[in-house]
Amino acid sequence: NIDRREWMLSIKDKIGLDFEFWNATTPNEVTEEQKERYFKYVNYYEWNVIVDAVMATFISHMKILKWSVDNHTNIILIEDDIDIVNKFDWDGLDWDSFDIYKL
Repeated sequence: NIDRREWMLSIKDKIGLDFEFWNATTPNEVTEEQKERYFKYVNYYEWNVIVDAVMATFISHMKILKWSVDNHTNIILIEDDIDIVNKFDWDGLDWDSFDIYKL
Protein backbone atom coordinates (compact mmCIF):
# COMPACT_ATOMS: atom_id res chain seq x y z
CA ASN A 1 0.00 0.00 0.00
CA ILE A 2 1.61 3.24 -1.20
CA ASP A 3 -0.08 5.41 1.45
CA ARG A 4 1.28 3.23 4.25
CA ARG A 5 4.79 3.31 2.82
CA GLU A 6 4.61 7.08 2.51
CA TRP A 7 3.46 7.24 6.15
CA MET A 8 6.42 5.13 7.29
CA LEU A 9 8.85 7.27 5.31
CA SER A 10 7.33 10.39 6.85
CA ILE A 11 8.02 9.15 10.40
CA LYS A 12 11.41 7.59 9.67
CA ASP A 13 13.31 10.32 11.53
CA LYS A 14 10.96 10.09 14.49
CA ILE A 15 11.54 6.32 14.69
CA GLY A 16 15.29 6.94 14.58
CA LEU A 17 15.94 3.70 12.76
CA ASP A 18 16.88 2.91 9.20
CA PHE A 19 14.59 0.27 7.74
CA GLU A 20 13.59 -1.47 4.57
CA PHE A 21 10.20 -2.51 3.33
CA TRP A 22 9.09 -6.08 2.83
CA ASN A 23 6.19 -6.92 0.58
CA ALA A 24 3.48 -8.58 2.60
CA THR A 25 1.84 -11.83 1.67
CA THR A 26 -1.69 -11.19 0.49
CA PRO A 27 -4.59 -13.46 1.41
CA ASN A 28 -4.82 -14.83 -2.14
CA GLU A 29 -1.15 -15.92 -1.94
CA VAL A 30 -1.73 -18.21 1.04
CA THR A 31 -1.65 -21.74 -0.34
CA GLU A 32 -3.87 -24.64 0.62
CA GLU A 33 -0.74 -26.43 1.84
CA GLN A 34 0.05 -23.52 4.20
CA LYS A 35 -3.55 -23.45 5.44
CA GLU A 36 -3.39 -27.16 6.20
CA ARG A 37 0.05 -26.98 7.81
CA TYR A 38 -0.33 -23.88 9.99
CA PHE A 39 -4.03 -23.22 10.49
CA LYS A 40 -5.77 -26.58 10.55
CA TYR A 41 -6.58 -26.45 14.28
CA VAL A 42 -7.09 -22.71 14.76
CA ASN A 43 -10.50 -21.76 16.12
CA TYR A 44 -11.06 -18.42 14.44
CA TYR A 45 -14.64 -18.24 15.63
CA GLU A 46 -13.32 -17.31 19.10
CA TRP A 47 -12.06 -13.94 17.85
CA ASN A 48 -13.49 -11.17 15.73
CA VAL A 49 -10.87 -11.36 12.95
CA ILE A 50 -10.66 -11.50 9.19
CA VAL A 51 -9.35 -15.03 8.82
CA ASP A 52 -7.61 -14.59 5.47
CA ALA A 53 -5.81 -11.46 6.74
CA VAL A 54 -4.62 -13.28 9.87
CA MET A 55 -3.22 -16.13 7.78
CA ALA A 56 -1.48 -13.75 5.35
CA THR A 57 0.07 -11.77 8.21
CA PHE A 58 1.37 -14.95 9.83
CA ILE A 59 2.91 -16.18 6.56
CA SER A 60 4.52 -12.76 5.99
CA HIS A 61 6.08 -12.82 9.45
CA MET A 62 7.29 -16.39 8.99
CA LYS A 63 9.01 -15.42 5.72
CA ILE A 64 10.80 -12.51 7.42
CA LEU A 65 11.83 -14.67 10.38
CA LYS A 66 13.12 -17.36 7.99
CA TRP A 67 15.15 -14.72 6.16
CA SER A 68 16.59 -13.59 9.49
CA VAL A 69 17.62 -17.13 10.44
CA ASP A 70 19.01 -17.94 6.99
CA ASN A 71 21.08 -14.73 7.00
CA HIS A 72 22.08 -14.81 10.69
CA THR A 73 20.69 -11.30 11.02
CA ASN A 74 18.83 -9.71 13.91
CA ILE A 75 15.62 -7.99 12.95
CA ILE A 76 12.82 -6.06 14.52
CA LEU A 77 9.42 -6.11 12.85
CA ILE A 78 7.70 -2.75 12.82
CA GLU A 79 4.18 -2.69 11.44
CA ASP A 80 3.02 0.25 9.35
CA ASP A 81 0.37 1.19 11.90
CA ILE A 82 2.99 1.94 14.57
CA ASP A 83 2.36 4.93 16.78
CA ILE A 84 5.62 6.51 17.94
CA VAL A 85 5.33 8.23 21.29
CA ASN A 86 9.01 8.79 22.12
CA LYS A 87 12.19 8.46 20.08
CA PHE A 88 14.05 5.29 21.07
CA ASP A 89 17.84 4.98 21.44
CA TRP A 90 18.49 2.15 18.99
CA ASP A 91 22.26 2.67 19.20
CA GLY A 92 22.18 1.84 22.90
CA LEU A 93 20.34 -1.42 22.34
CA ASP A 94 22.30 -4.63 22.95
CA TRP A 95 20.85 -6.73 20.12
CA ASP A 96 22.45 -9.87 21.55
CA SER A 97 20.69 -9.46 24.89
CA PHE A 98 17.29 -10.64 23.68
CA ASP A 99 15.74 -13.08 21.28
CA ILE A 100 12.27 -13.94 20.10
CA TYR A 101 11.44 -15.37 23.52
CA LYS A 102 12.45 -12.25 25.44
CA LEU A 103 10.56 -9.72 23.39
